[in-house]
Amino acid sequence: MKKIVILTLSSIFLFPVVALAQQPYARYGNEADCKSGGVPKGVFLYPTGVDEKTIGVIVDPAFNEKMKKERNTPDLPVTPIYDLIVEAVPTFGACYTETPEKFSTEPPTTLPFTVSIKLANETLVGPGTLSYQGRKTDSGSFLYDWKLAGWKDGITEEKKLEKLLDAVARNDPKLEIQVEVKKKNGTTETAVQKPGFSLCAPIWGSGRHIMVGQYGDGSVGASERVAHFDTVRLDGFASTEPFAAYQSAFSYLVDLTTREGSAYDDFLDLASRFEKEFLSSRFVPAGKGGESSDTRISDADKIRLGHSALGLFLEDSACGREGVQLFTVDDEYDGGSALLNDPRPGPRGVRGAIVGDGQPPWVYVHETGHTFAQLADEYPYTIDAETAVNIATEDFAPWWQFFLTNCSTAPVYDYRFGGKLYGETNIKGCTFTKYTTGNKDEFFFYRPSSDSLMRGNESKVRQFNVVSCGWILAAIKGGDAKSHFPECAKMGGVVKDGVQASAFYPLFALLERAFAYPQEQKQTAVVGASSISGRNKYLIIESFNQKNPWGKIIKVVPDTNSPSTSTTVPSPTPVPPTSNDFVQTENIFDTVSLDVKVNGSDGPVSIQKGGRIAVSWISEGASRCRAMWSKNDIAKSGTIAGRLSRTGSFSIRAACVDSDGNRADDNVIVNVRE
Repeated sequence: MKKIVILTLSSIFLFPVVALAQQPYARYGNEADCKSGGVPKGVFLYPTGVDEKTIGVIVDPAFNEKMKKERNTPDLPVTPIYDLIVEAVPTFGACYTETPEKFSTEPPTTLPFTVSIKLANETLVGPGTLSYQGRKTDSGSFLYDWKLAGWKDGITEEKKLEKLLDAVARNDPKLEIQVEVKKKNGTTETAVQKPGFSLCAPIWGSGRHIMVGQYGDGSVGASERVAHFDTVRLDGFASTEPFAAYQSAFSYLVDLTTREGSAYDDFLDLASRFEKEFLSSRFVPAGKGGESSDTRISDADKIRLGHSALGLFLEDSACGREGVQLFTVDDEYDGGSALLNDPRPGPRGVRGAIVGDGQPPWVYVHETGHTFAQLADEYPYTIDAETAVNIATEDFAPWWQFFLTNCSTAPVYDYRFGGKLYGETNIKGCTFTKYTTGNKDEFFFYRPSSDSLMRGNESKVRQFNVVSCGWILAAIKGGDAKSHFPECAKMGGVVKDGVQASAFYPLFALLERAFAYPQEQKQTAVVGASSISGRNKYLIIESFNQKNPWGKIIKVVPDTNSPSTSTTVPSPTPVPPTSNDFVQTENIFDTVSLDVKVNGSDGPVSIQKGGRIAVSWISEGASRCRAMWSKNDIAKSGTIAGRLSRTGSFSIRAACVDSDGNRADDNVIVNVRE
């Protein structure tokens, strides 16, 4: 009878008993210590497996707090490049024993099971062991940990990490955490759970402006991406003003997805062809086989290049669509390309840049200057402005506005704030050198400094100038770019060429900008007329090859079958009214006179938006005349014609001087209505 009782009790206590693990009097041993016979004097528990529902992965709490303290990150998602913990709650069986004092009152230090992360039958991480580190669940159950060191190169070796990331990206159902339990009878029981990994890894900061590092197939390896983008941050943005001073406004994330596909391949192939087309008229390679063709790159290919690159950027990032996506492709591409938005008011779309692997951190900062702050290149492209108009836009105004950020056709006005100049006014060559109108008038493009980071490979300094700095601060903080010029002028690490106090504008300074491209002229846009969600986008393509630098701009459209279009070139934004004494509105000298008329009238003249105006002027006794529509001297008498495409009041101005320096001014007010 006694023997029967023992067997009955054994049958009762040899199944898993989780509740007993929480009792203060519990003792722990191994299943091998379970023996039949004898007089039971107590009970001990032994691990039989893990509760499958409790298997999971978390970021190591100590690592999470360290990142918050040292890198100001938010609570971290579970990504395979952090220090992680695989955790589980064990289940226990129970046996009677004659000698309970021989068993420990502490739970087992380790569980006699193996734990790993597998894809199908391939082990990607592990195997490892679950150990007790003193943690418990809210209900008091023991939590066993398998700690995985991952920062910064990942929780497993390179090739396996690539497979792991790919499986996560594809949401592969065969990716599992497995806990294998070997039984006495030689069989193995396996508890499984999905790991629930994220592919977006914050690496620094918690600011509202987001920088995302993305990587293409054949570029930086998966285990090196965090270190690479952290170097871009540290040696690029955190070392370059004004980004350095405002690092707290930024968050840096790494998208661990490996991007690949036709858009990426098309971009590399077409970027190479695009370069060859504009550098010379020689034959262009027809394919990778080495054969050549005498067919120059077509308009459709230009559109296709923009379309492919746009498709690349519009691909959903693991970190979302917000912020600036900095995409590293393989080192076959030795340049950078920035995707730009139409600078007119409205919602911003995806922003980003493509940079070839192996490029230094300053290249990423340079390209971010384009896509984040709408900065233009401060070196002249190999393509002239007239050709750029033809290929860049169906609507000239957005293109023109974009290049009048750090570049200017009226530097005395654009680089001035509060009566002080913050840039040079006589250095030509800023994306383009000049634009020649249909009437042979020339408009020159000026840059704020002789050297700066936006000079690309021609730069000997890796610093922004004051004007570019102002535009960056406007993107960071808001407000007018000019209002930030004084702050930038006080920063160390900013090029301060041309920064000087000035009590007055030089002669004709206020005549520089208000009226440009006055001629009636058609510009043919050989890109599609479509827009993306009502917003135009542009693609700047640059080469940072020291022996062969170049830069281009093209319009991006979503539909390569879009029709081409022709549009009339409108005038840019007018200069706001000013009370500066140097701009007179009447003749004040008897020795020289000037009479300006618009549509034959002394004004005010009223026209509809887009309406044509004819400006005529007659001077007497003048040796020189200038006007707001020309950077050079104008004829002493003459006529020009053009259209105004913006509403508002315009003052069409001119001035003449005689050989003694006496001056005459005249102006006509033009009101442009809808």
